[in-house]
Amino acid sequence: MKITNGNSVGGVRAGKPGRSKAASGTGFGTHLGGTEAATPSTVASAPTGVGALLAAQSVGDALDGRARAYDHAEALLQRLDGLRLALLDGAISDAALQKLADDMDGEKYNTNDPLLDELVAEIELRASVELAKRNLI
Repeated sequence: MKITNGNSVGGVRAGKPGRSKAASGTGFGTHLGGTEAATPSTVASAPTGVGALLAAQSVGDALDGRARAYDHAEALLQRLDGLRLALLDGAISDAALQKLADDMDGEKYNTNDPLLDELVAEIELRASVELAKRNLI
């Protein structure tokens, strides 16, 4: 096995004497005269500050509030349906009424949807009527 020097880059070859061309010196300068000064660029900055953070959170709050309002209304409807079935069976339990009352004590949700707000209000009104009939409100 033959080991050779790892440097395979050749040296610089000398040109033929007397054939090099000298630069005239005027060609490059003529190209520079026609350029205009560049305008400084501006950097677009991202929204900063508390206002941008609050705006981003309000979008999330509205979507989150909508989902929570939907879940709240669904839970109330399930409790009212259970109450209806218990009434038909003739055995309304105090625990079922207490669960309905506990669900009514929930927080109000920011949905930004007037139709959903109205629907939830109607369901809460119906639940309040059922609790008032049994003197729990």
